[in-house]
This record gives sequence, structure tokens and C-alpha cells, in this order.
Amino acid sequence: MRAQRGVLTMPQNGSTRQRITRAFPLWLVVLVFVLLCAIAVRAPSIAMPFFADDFVFLEQVRNRSFLAAISAPDQLGHYGRPIGRQVFFWLVAQLGGESPLAFHLANCLLFLASLTLLFALVRRKIGDAPALIAITFLAFHYAVDPLLQWASGSQDLLALLFSLVAIHLYCRNRRWLAAAALALALLSKEVAAATVFIAPAASRPPPNLATGVRKSLPMLAITAAWVLWRYLHGDHPPLHVAWIIPGVIHALQVVTGIEAGQGRPPATLWWVMTALVVVAASVVAWLTRTPSVAYPAPAPRAEPDPTWPLRVGAVWALAGTLVILPALDVWSAYYYVFALCGVALMLAGIIVLVITLPSLPRYRESFATPCSPWTWQSHVNGAYLARGTALVARYLVQLKDIYPRLPPKSTLFFSSVPTASGWQSGDGALMRWAYRDSSLRSYFLSDFTRGTAERGPFFVLSFKGDEIQDWSGAPLLLPGIAYALLRDDQPRGATDALDMALRAHPFDSRFQYWRAWTRWATGDTALAIADLTAVGMRLGRASPIRATPLSTAELVERRNAACLDPVVHVALATQWLSSAEGRQDGVIEAYAAHLLDPRSPMTSVLWARARSIETIEPRSAGYIE
Repeated sequence: MRAQRGVLTMPQNGSTRQRITRAFPLWLVVLVFVLLCAIAVRAPSIAMPFFADDFVFLEQVRNRSFLAAISAPDQLGHYGRPIGRQVFFWLVAQLGGESPLAFHLANCLLFLASLTLLFALVRRKIGDAPALIAITFLAFHYAVDPLLQWASGSQDLLALLFSLVAIHLYCRNRRWLAAAALALALLSKEVAAATVFIAPAASRPPPNLATGVRKSLPMLAITAAWVLWRYLHGDHPPLHVAWIIPGVIHALQVVTGIEAGQGRPPATLWWVMTALVVVAASVVAWLTRTPSVAYPAPAPRAEPDPTWPLRVGAVWALAGTLVILPALDVWSAYYYVFALCGVALMLAGIIVLVITLPSLPRYRESFATPCSPWTWQSHVNGAYLARGTALVARYLVQLKDIYPRLPPKSTLFFSSVPTASGWQSGDGALMRWAYRDSSLRSYFLSDFTRGTAERGPFFVLSFKGDEIQDWSGAPLLLPGIAYALLRDDQPRGATDALDMALRAHPFDSRFQYWRAWTRWATGDTALAIADLTAVGMRLGRASPIRATPLSTAELVERRNAACLDPVVHVALATQWLSSAEGRQDGVIEAYAAHLLDPRSPMTSVLWARARSIETIEPRSAGYIE
């Protein structure tokens, strides 16, 4: 059947099971299962009556219009939570007629919406299975029970819901909408103040602190206005720095479900249900390795970062704990529900890194390249092998397209080989395997010598991006190799390349001048002086250069008259390096100045500048055109 717009048609070779899997991805099935179970295990809470503060809030909105209800003073005489108290109780009372069932159902909906938003946030950042683990931890946590058993739990639930909305909007660069959502959260309960720290952490990190503050200005302004409004209304919460210690201790109690004086740990059911859904999430991750067609996962803005839940979770948990310190003298586990969202992220992140769920890579997408025992990552891991094998396979196809066959005893020299690709091992085992010829050899271009190049035909290739470039047919290949090796401080290989080049061009004074300095660098000053005198140079020192600038021709004459004077080489190199036409000769002059006076800071800086002007890539004739 042909697919039509808006019509779901049966695949021609698909089964019913395939259609169901595509229409209803397993992560969605497990998500619904978790949400339903989270409410089912708390079914007795729905039948509970009003309690304590519930009656105060009901009385505050009873027989009043909406404006009258929200403008009436808080009867408890503390805090300013018009959204979590007056607005919520007025709306639900109007719809449900002051029925406890209506308030408990409303709280259940708020809780389910919060779990769904948390799932969406984590799923967008790092994947399905970690998101399922995170919401499972929170869904069955015993600290949530009072919020569903008590109608007044709407304050915490609304603060959590609007905070999650603000974080979502902030991550999507809707800064002012995020600030508006934060305002609603702050007017629900004070714990939402932690959002101003969590949202920037959950988003992509800014390049610097100033940029991060600028992007967060709307939220910071809303938070500052809220603090001022609270202060002007007489809300001066106590600040006890010493309470940080019990605050952290109680947080650990709540996270693990350990509270003294209880016959049975309240987290027993929570741990069991969490473990079951973690297993289910692992199965889902395996079964959904192929992305869903009907409900594809939202594409992340960047590559998934397995450290994101740990980094954001730590900020979330810490900020959520600090904001409740003023009320710690009457602490309860449900105070930490907001902070538990961060703990849920951290739990998911730890499982991702330690257990390595199948929905995420089994390795970090990076590896260590420096040769040092102090690296934080393995030098050889899954990422290294996956990248290396993929590169080698791709480059071998290109090499075979360039050279389907190679003559016996051929030698291949490679430059700009991708780091840690495994392309060049030993003296060419890969080439011998690929061409099934035991006489082949291959080396890095930096290992070029006359012995390796003259054993048979040789070829020079370089890597640029995803392509192999062949320079073997360049008319001035050997001088180009010598120039590249000279700039890479490989004077012996450069000398050998120039020896071979001068056989083909015996009267080329330019190449002989280059060889003089590569010989000097190897310590063979006698042959170096012989080359210099052969090209018409005279030894000695030149007279001091006058203050008025000399022309290039005048500097060349001074150099020819006193070729061992580094000052003349410095002046000539400085002039040539400033122009594209003379840049290559400027590199040679900077090299000569550095060899003649290696301890001089001036010559060292000049040589470093000369080497950095061009990419160190042997483009053969391109360097000496």
C-alpha cells in the first residue's frame, strides 16, 4: 500500500508487531507504566481527607471571587504563596466543590506532569533509558507521599512543575518566558529559588561568567524582585550557617530512605520498584537501538554528554538543599523533593557511566593522546578502536583507488597522519597486508632517509581532512620534502632529500644553499662551508646595519659577503617573511639565523614565528614554486 499524508499504512513486508513497535515506542510504554505505578502504589492517598492547613486555605477562598481570594491576606501570616495556596485552592474548589478527592487528583496530575517534564529534559540531553531511571527514582520515593496525601502539598508540586517549565524554556533560549515560569514557581513555594542556579547549569555552559550572567538576567531580575517583595512584607527568614551540616545529613537520610524511629524503612517499596524499572529501562534501551519512526527522540543540540546528569544533578541537589535551610528546624523529608530531582539525575548519570546501558555508547567519545601517566582517560579504549578502524578502512579504499597495485619494493611516505589512527604501525605492516606484498614498506615522512627512499620506487602522500592527497608526481618533490623536514627540525632527512634533489638539479644554487644549513644543523660544518662557498658566499661578519632601512637587494649583498653573521639573516628573514612571495626564503634565513646564534632570544622567536606562518605539511612543489 502507498503511504498517504496523515494515514498510517501497513508496511508491505511488516508484521503487526512491527507496526505496534513503531507507533508506540517502548520508552513511551515504560514511561506510562512508571507513571501509572507511581499513582497506583499511592492509591490510598487519594481517599484521605483534608488535614490542618487545608481547612485554612479552603476558608480563605470560600465564597470569594478570584480577585478577592488572591488579594486576601495569608491567614497563616507567613510566606507569600498566592499560586500554591489561593489560586490553586480557588480553582480546584470551584471545579471539585471542596472535595478532598478533587484536590488529591489535582495533586496527582501535577506530580505526573512534573515527572513527564523531568523525563523529557533528561531524554533530550542523554537518552531514553537514563531518563526512565531518573523519574523512577523520584516516582516511587517515599518523600513524595505527603505531597499526595495532603492537599496543601500543591505548593511543592506547583513550585516543582513551574521550575521544570522554566528550565525547559531556558534550555531553549526562551529567557523571558523562563523568567515568567520562574515567577509562578516562586509564588508557589520558596524552594523554586534554586532554579536560578539550576537552569544555567542544565543549559549549554556559557563561554564565560559574564555571558552566563547576561543570559540569566531575566531570571535574576525576577528572583531579586521576589526577594525584595518578600522582605518588604516582613519575611526575614533566619540564616544559620551551622544548619548546613544537619541539612546535608538529612539530605543523605532522605536519599537513602533511612530515618530513625521507624519500624520499617519507608523506602522499601521505593527501592524495589526503582530496581524493577531500572531493569526494564535496560531492556528498553536494548530493544530501541533503532530510533522510532513515529515518535523519534528529539535530536540533541550537541553530542550526548554522559557527565551532564552528574554536573547538573550536583548543582540541583545542592541548591535544593540550601534553599530549605531557613525551615530546617521543622524539617521533613518532603522538603527535599525538589533536591531529589538532582539526586535522580546523578543516579542516572552514575548508572550510565558505571553500568553503561546499551542505549548509550559503551565508552567515552574520547581518549587520551598525550604520552603521560597523568591522563584522566585510557589511551586505548572503545572510542580509540572504533575511530581508528573506521579511518583505516576509509583511507585504504581511497589508497586503492589511487594505486590499485604498487611495484615491488615500493616505499610509501605519509604526512599529516591523523592522530592515534593506527595507520602507520612499524615499517608498513598495514600496506603489506592490504597489497599482499611483503616487499612494501611505509614510514612517516619525518622518517625520510636516502636509505628508505632508494630501495625502490617511493611515493609521498598526505592526509587532508577525509582525503588522501598524492604528491608523488610533483616535479620538485624532493626539494619539497626537504623544505618540510627542515621546518620540522629534521635536518638529516632534509639533507638526504637535498642530496637526491641535487643529483637531478646539480647546478641549482638555491637547493645547495638550503643543504648548507641542513648540514650545519647536523654538525657537519665543513661540508656546510663548502656548500656556502660553492654558491658564492663569503665567510665573516658584516659591518653593523645602519639605522636607515636597507632594501632587500642590499641585505642580500651583505648576507653574501658575510654569510655567518646572524644579524644579517635576521634582517633578511624579517623582510621576506612579511611577504607571500619571499616567505619560503624567509623561513630559510630564519633557520640560518637560529643555527648561527641558537641562544639568542631574537633568533629563537624569529624561528618560531617562521615555523608558525605556514602549516607544517609537505606540499612538495607548492612550497618552492
